[in-house]
Amino acid sequence: MVKREHVVDINAAFGMLGLLLMLVVARLARPAYAPLHGLRGAAVGFAARRVIDAIAAFGWVIDRLPLSTAALDPAAVRPARGPEQKRND
Repeated sequence: MVKREHVVDINAAFGMLGLLLMLVVARLARPAYAPLHGLRGAAVGFAARRVIDAIAAFGWVIDRLPLSTAALDPAAVRPARGPEQKRND
């Protein structure tokens, strides 16, 4: 019996997470910006807007994290050149 190793592609994982969060925002858009009727409607709208804000803040933080290409693919990283070395690519 062959044992298979499951490898998770980090780009695919982030893509799926992004799609899931887009679906959450789409689901929350209607209650967040619907006309407010009573205290319950105001509370649901407020909570929906705060969840959308939290998802936007999460995306903002993720976009600004430095991505180390060495962690993903060591062959993609070129050695650093000093100022005295010529570029021969």
